[in-house]
Amino acid sequence: MTLALASLILAGCAAPALRGPVPTERWELAGKLGLRNARQAESAWLNWRQCNQHYLLRLSGPLGQGLGWLEGNAHIARLHRDNSEAPQITHDPESSLEELLGTPVPVGALRYWARGEPAPRGEHRAQRDAEGRLTHLEQYAWSISYPSWHAEGLPARLVLTRADLRLTLLIKSWSALPAEQCPTWPS
Repeated sequence: MTLALASLILAGCAAPALRGPVPTERWELAGKLGLRNARQAESAWLNWRQCNQHYLLRLSGPLGQGLGWLEGNAHIARLHRDNSEAPQITHDPESSLEELLGTPVPVGALRYWARGEPAPRGEHRAQRDAEGRLTHLEQYAWSISYPSWHAEGLPARLVLTRADLRLTLLIKSWSALPAEQCPTWPS
């Protein structure tokens, strides 16, 4: 696991690739998610497609080992583990993602946090730099710091903490998502 964390840190040093302007409602990001708490330290590659309210998150582990994917919207989601035959339908995607990864990930709010915005519902406290970019955000009992940004104004790294849990999202690339590549389930 130490090797996985070392590669996560080194991945943050590589030059990120950005491809064109990224719209607010249809985007894709590729990166790495690091998870650390008192019991575990893990990492997974992450590919996230967001199209309006629909999302598709694909997670894979070290050396391309598949973990699974989560697809849905704010009301319903489908979790598919790579070692399972049938997807699990859920109305609680955050609990399903926690079951897959072994730790909570606030997928509903992370959609906004990853773009450098507070989630639209819920109280928050924010600190911004001279350019108006978030440097620190507190929302839903999470503390989010933004230590680095891509030149185009999108976050390159987020560090989320809550109690003894630390999530690090290293975003290698952002891109606009054409409508024909949008997730179609559920409608």
